[in-house]
Amino acid sequence: MPDFTPEKVQQQMYTRERRGIFRSTEGFDTIARSLGLEHGFIKKVLHPFCQYDAPAELTARSEKEAAAYPDALHLFQAETGETVLGRSVYQPADFTGLRSAFFTHNYVLPPGWMEQAGTDYRKLLNAQFADQYDIEQGTDLPELVDLPEAEGAQEMAPAEVMALLEELHIDEKVYKQLLFAAMSSISGKKKVYIVLDVPVEQLSVKARQLLNVLYGSLPYALRRELGFLTYAKEPQSKKGIHLTFVEKGGLRLGDRSVEKDYLFELAARRVINVDLDWSKQPYLDFAWTNLRNPERAADFYAFADQMMEGMEPIRRISVAGYHELCVLYQIDQGREDLYTVHPGPVLRCILEYLSTPGALHAKARLNQLFLTRFDRELDRVKLAEVPGTDIIESIKDYYAIDGKNFGLRIVEYFIRTINNALSQQREDIAQAAYGMLEGTPALSRAFFARVLSSPGLPGLLFEPYIEKQLKQAATASDLVKLAGAWVQNHPIVLENTVFTKLADTQLMDKLGRESDPVRAVNAVMDQLDDLERDPGRGLGQIEGGSRFVDRLVYAANLFLLKDLDLERLSREQLLDIGFLREPKELRSWVSRFDARVRSKANVMLSLYQWFGTDHPKREDVLDGLSFAERDQVQHIGRNWLKREVKPEVFDWITLAFCQDVETGAVDYGSLLDFVYKYGDSPETVYEYIQWSANQPLFVRPRGLVPAYAAAIVSFIKRNDPGAFRNKDKVKRYFDSAPPALQPAYARARGELAPSWMKFFRNNRKPIMLSSVLLIVVIAAGVTMLTLQANGAFDRKADPVDVKKPPVASQPPATETATEIPLLTAEQVKDGDQGETTELTFHFKQPEACRNFKAGEVTVLDKDGNILFEAIDPQTVSQCAADPDAGTDSVSGDASADKSTDGQTTDSAGTSGTDATDSGQNGESSGVSGTDAAKDGQADTGGSSTGTTKAADGTAGTDSNGEGTGTNQAADSTTGSAGGKDDAAAGSGDSSNSTSGEETDGAGTTGTVGSGTVLTDEYISTVTLKLGKKLDIAKIEKVNASGGSFVLTADHGQGNTDQGSVDTSDEKASDDQLSTEGK
Repeated sequence: MPDFTPEKVQQQMYTRERRGIFRSTEGFDTIARSLGLEHGFIKKVLHPFCQYDAPAELTARSEKEAAAYPDALHLFQAETGETVLGRSVYQPADFTGLRSAFFTHNYVLPPGWMEQAGTDYRKLLNAQFADQYDIEQGTDLPELVDLPEAEGAQEMAPAEVMALLEELHIDEKVYKQLLFAAMSSISGKKKVYIVLDVPVEQLSVKARQLLNVLYGSLPYALRRELGFLTYAKEPQSKKGIHLTFVEKGGLRLGDRSVEKDYLFELAARRVINVDLDWSKQPYLDFAWTNLRNPERAADFYAFADQMMEGMEPIRRISVAGYHELCVLYQIDQGREDLYTVHPGPVLRCILEYLSTPGALHAKARLNQLFLTRFDRELDRVKLAEVPGTDIIESIKDYYAIDGKNFGLRIVEYFIRTINNALSQQREDIAQAAYGMLEGTPALSRAFFARVLSSPGLPGLLFEPYIEKQLKQAATASDLVKLAGAWVQNHPIVLENTVFTKLADTQLMDKLGRESDPVRAVNAVMDQLDDLERDPGRGLGQIEGGSRFVDRLVYAANLFLLKDLDLERLSREQLLDIGFLREPKELRSWVSRFDARVRSKANVMLSLYQWFGTDHPKREDVLDGLSFAERDQVQHIGRNWLKREVKPEVFDWITLAFCQDVETGAVDYGSLLDFVYKYGDSPETVYEYIQWSANQPLFVRPRGLVPAYAAAIVSFIKRNDPGAFRNKDKVKRYFDSAPPALQPAYARARGELAPSWMKFFRNNRKPIMLSSVLLIVVIAAGVTMLTLQANGAFDRKADPVDVKKPPVASQPPATETATEIPLLTAEQVKDGDQGETTELTFHFKQPEACRNFKAGEVTVLDKDGNILFEAIDPQTVSQCAADPDAGTDSVSGDASADKSTDGQTTDSAGTSGTDATDSGQNGESSGVSGTDAAKDGQADTGGSSTGTTKAADGTAGTDSNGEGTGTNQAADSTTGSAGGKDDAAAGSGDSSNSTSGEETDGAGTTGTVGSGTVLTDEYISTVTLKLGKKLDIAKIEKVNASGGSFVLTADHGQGNTDQGSVDTSDEKASDDQLSTEGK
């Protein structure tokens, strides 16, 4: 790789040849270059600009003359800092002579070259380029010391400039728009495309001339950045190119790629996307007038370039920056009217350019301009004028630039300005000036040092201000911080009595507003300690600073002593008060105050002695207090103790009810009530009583203090009368009570005993004598009766045999096996609702029928899906009599937990008539009377003839009597049986069958069934009314009564998959088989 010489100009040539540097075959390639150029730079940076598209107009007429084709001069800044200046020209024939080509010659200017020579834009526009190159001369080009210039280049006179603009149809407005677009394009992203109204052969020449004019109106920083292309067939957006001259007809307004760019179609007199507020374009006005005054323009550009030193790069190429600088230049040239209109912005602008390092010397011209304006502003305030805040702030900021030389004059300016504002009631200006001083500590120190040391000025400019500042402090901590900063920055303020008094009073005022004043005081104490001991700027190092700190500490403690509300104080807050730890010093301090303050100090000390020790003595706490002070201390103490009544603080609680220090008298009743009410649990009071048995305030040598014993009894009777019935409490507290407490507990137990026990205890002797006498009388009577029974008083008689009557033996109770019912389903009509589904459980055993409770009912299909679900649906039970007893039947409707409506006869078979509450008992007549019990059970001792009517229309008699009625017991029955809707005739023979007629709750007549004649073994049923219609074909099983029942396919059999199956399942199966056999 060849050595690179950055201070020299490199060259590169590009055209169509037999071979090149980067290719061995014919084609377009770099054919020669300086050895200082890297291959990567040539390919990446230079090759994209090596191109030429012939004008459409010339191509259309097949122009052969090379001179007719405009050359394309380009200039741009590479990202690596180099500047590329090149030219592309048209070649009618290449090395073959058969086709056209182009030739590009580029100069690569080293970084920094534009900074040194770039201000001479004429060098760029008049550079000399090669039109062709013979590769036989070699591929290496020399490095140049400078850019070669073409001969005959001359500077354009102002008249020539104006003539050119007129020729190109560019008036003042269009020129300003073009200048603005060029400057904006450099600092922004938009491109500028220009179509000149000239023949295409002259396009590049006129473009160079117009660029010459534009360069003359651009400041130096913008000249160094501007990139251009003097000819393009169509708009091309290339990086680094800001200004492009396009062939006529090449700019299409509908092209979306250029719709946001600056478009100057001068041939059609159109300017697009350049709309300006002409009242705010001072630089454009200035540049237009300078077209006729190039010397003035050159002086301004030198001024502007000097003022831009040290500024940000973006500001150096911004249009706004040159708006400002042209105004400053014109003011410097004597245009005072420009300053008078906007004095604040002008001063601010000057300060911005003076804020860079070394600006006072490098920009002395601008600094002098500011000082001249400042003298003028100082003269104005001396005449009692009130300046605007923008002017005041600019002068304040100059203090940071050159306060060393002009600080006193700036302080004088502020004193006069604030004084003028206050005297003219311009409070807003005065406060704004004070605020500016606060933000500039150095200026503030100088200002207040001058004010505080000048007679008359403190009361005018300091005291009203500092009073407002201290009052505006939000918290006590903020006030201490503010006061400390004033003392640190202005030690002379300690000599001002108004300031020190304000600090005291405002501190106490702020503490009174704190939600936790004690914590605030302690924080202030710590803050003042830090301020005093700060090794850098501690107040202890300032004369009078420690006295000022002591003054604030005293004020904080005085607030606690005089203004603190003890009733709102917590125990923790009181214990945090520092001066209570030194009672002797406190009593000495408060002795100088009035009785109210001394009394408050006594209360605070007593509370501190009480709650500051684990086992306080009443002498230390209550001795020396007046009655009012003692009451206040105990009142506050009780309020604190309400939240923590527990064994650890029993000592403290006792003091809260101590009535006399010498005698140790205690308000025992209130004490016990307090512990009971606020204790952690209701038993805390008994723990307290246990604890008190060892305390001298409660116990005397003979036992409990009588008043305390009476208080215990009264407390138990009033608040816990059932205490002695609580076994746990008796065991824990009463049975194991200390000896001193047992008499009191015994008395309480006795007074809470029942009346009969009290009577027995109060009349024990008479009752004992009466009992003995009664026992004697009873013994004598028993003896006499015994003798009489043995015939001691009769003559002796013959013995008589007495036969005991036979005792009828009771038949052994039979245990009923658990029966699995048969399950059937049917659709029934339900008035206007149409058909609904009913499930019927059929039982052989009446007892199983009566014991059946549906509970939660779930109907499932074959896949286990729920078809229906209900809890305790409406049921109808029809249970027959037991086979070994009298007629026992139940018939009626039952829902949920309601009792069965019907007639029942007990299983023992006694004669009688059973009627439920909802049934109806008719008249009964017979040989022997009928005894009807209230619970619906009747027993008849002999034969009975009568009629009993139940709610469902059934009646019956027991098996031991003869009965005549609607329902008769018989061994054989002949009647009609069928469903609820349809009657079916049939006959049956069974020892336990019922002859007659059954009527259901709805009044329909028929036997229970599902529409199919069942075997006569199933004599009892329970029907579930689902209230909706289900598809019976989908029903697989029903979960009810704690079991799972399979729906019977035909009505002669029943199955169940109930989990608990005993031998009764086999019996049921046998019964079903026998029924099928019949």
